[in-house]
Amino acid sequence: MIITRFFRKRQTMQWIILIFVALIGASEIVSYIIYRSRSFRGLQLFYGQLLRKKYGRDDIRTFSLRYAEHPFLAMTANPDFKNSLGEKIHNKYGFRHKSDFSNIHDSGRMMVYCAGGSSTYCNFIERNEDTWPGVLESEFSKNLEAPIVSVINGAVSGWTSLQSLIRFSAWVDVLKPALVIIYHGKNDFAPFVNSDTSIPEIYPDYGNVMFSLQLDSLARKLPVLSRYTYTGKVLYGLYVNRKYVNVTWAIYNQSRPTSKDDCIKGLERIGDKEWEFIISRYRSFKSLCNDRGIPILFVTQKVVSEIYEPYMNEINSRIKLLEARNDRCYVYDFASEFKDIKGLLYDSVHFTPDGARIFAEHVRKYIVDNILISGSCVRT
Repeated sequence: MIITRFFRKRQTMQWIILIFVALIGASEIVSYIIYRSRSFRGLQLFYGQLLRKKYGRDDIRTFSLRYAEHPFLAMTANPDFKNSLGEKIHNKYGFRHKSDFSNIHDSGRMMVYCAGGSSTYCNFIERNEDTWPGVLESEFSKNLEAPIVSVINGAVSGWTSLQSLIRFSAWVDVLKPALVIIYHGKNDFAPFVNSDTSIPEIYPDYGNVMFSLQLDSLARKLPVLSRYTYTGKVLYGLYVNRKYVNVTWAIYNQSRPTSKDDCIKGLERIGDKEWEFIISRYRSFKSLCNDRGIPILFVTQKVVSEIYEPYMNEINSRIKLLEARNDRCYVYDFASEFKDIKGLLYDSVHFTPDGARIFAEHVRKYIVDNILISGSCVRT
């Protein structure tokens, strides 16, 4: 009797093991099919690039490989990135522009440079021509009796004005723009909001709170199963996508979204000294342009958020004080003009395609009415 029970238990265990192995095998087969399907192409790229540590990395938030490492800028746009339509939207220099600038100085061609963060890059807009810099280029072509206009989108999601200034100072004498447009503001508060609130002082260069994107460190955080099994890859991939894990977390050593309380505490660290070093970047943009005789247009940023409202009002007020038309420095107060922004934003700050179009139309009208881009802005 005892022997019979033993063998029955043993057979039961064997069946359990066989069923378990069969389920794992079936799970791997199904996961492999899902993983290799066209709809999961972005997920394949995410793991392929991250685990192989190739150049051209990821945006964990969307598996889009949108970002790449950069030695001075924390991160930049990945030249190898393709949008959901299979189009490359970044050039080899990490600009959201299809051209590698080979013909920007052709006779009869004029260049406009746009700087900013995700609201200028236009995070949730797939095609370059539907971003507001893209629409602005089209609007110039349709409405101005002027040379061919190329509008260069020099923005990267998550960038502060400091990172935009670093890029611009490196490229201004290469690109030789006829006009510079700056649409910044909210991202200048990111180092205060996203960093550890126990840090009492934020350095002007953000050296104590901001770090360079390192894909090796992100790869080490992947669960073991997602490294070696298709089931793990698919399940973790779905988890990451659902949880909206943002690649910028790695820049600030975050492990979770910033809470409302953390956001408020972080913003409270902005005092007179911090306001001074923030606005100094905008003065530096102005000086670089003034020294080269380039008109510069600051556009105040619209952000729909109770928490950010007093800080956005303050930074926009300080930006407006930079206007000096004798020095060809202009300010278009978009934030004040558009009280009702309903339908123009996906969230509190990012343009919808319709929002990008309307924004570009108003910026173009301001330029034509005030800066005379069809004449005085043309560099000879």
